[in-house]
Amino acid sequence: MPTKNDREKEKAADRHRARGPAGQGGHSHGHREAAGGHEESKREGRSSRQEPDERVEDLTREVETLKAEIENTKDRYLRALADFDNYRKRVARENDERTRCANENLIRRLLEVVDNLERAYAASAGSKDLEALRKGLELTLLSLREVLTREGLCPIDCLGGKFDPNYHEAIMAVEREGSQADSVIEEVQKGYVLNGRLIRPSKVVVSR
Repeated sequence: MPTKNDREKEKAADRHRARGPAGQGGHSHGHREAAGGHEESKREGRSSRQEPDERVEDLTREVETLKAEIENTKDRYLRALADFDNYRKRVARENDERTRCANENLIRRLLEVVDNLERAYAASAGSKDLEALRKGLELTLLSLREVLTREGLCPIDCLGGKFDPNYHEAIMAVEREGSQADSVIEEVQKGYVLNGRLIRPSKVVVSR
């Protein structure tokens, strides 16, 4: 016959069995929660590692794009520089050619003057006709002036005018009765303007 002590042990065993499934279920649920948290943490770690990697890839692509743009700009610059250098050389050659042609035309016209001088010199050999010699020299000088005028050379007309430091060079100043002060009273050397540009001032004597 069970004693009182045996009945209490059976009741305790029953309570323990009753709690067993519930306790094991709670433990299993806690374990699943811990496992889920661990998986989420791992996913967050992978995401946090992927974000810097993607940023590095983006920056790398931007750098490569900038490098390509720089190379393209450098290539265009070098091409433009080469084109400008070719243009400069071409213009220089054209200017040299124009200068040679202009000099050639001038020399060709001056040769006519040389021919006249040679003929005058040959005609004066043994001749005592000074007037004829003078006439020949006058015609030669006239033809030379015509050549220079066609080239744009103009003499400066200064005698009797007011002294102009832009076109005149005073080599002496003298008292001259009846002359205004700073007027040109004598031309020592004629001055010239070529195509509107002064190439030699007139050397003059001015009155005080």
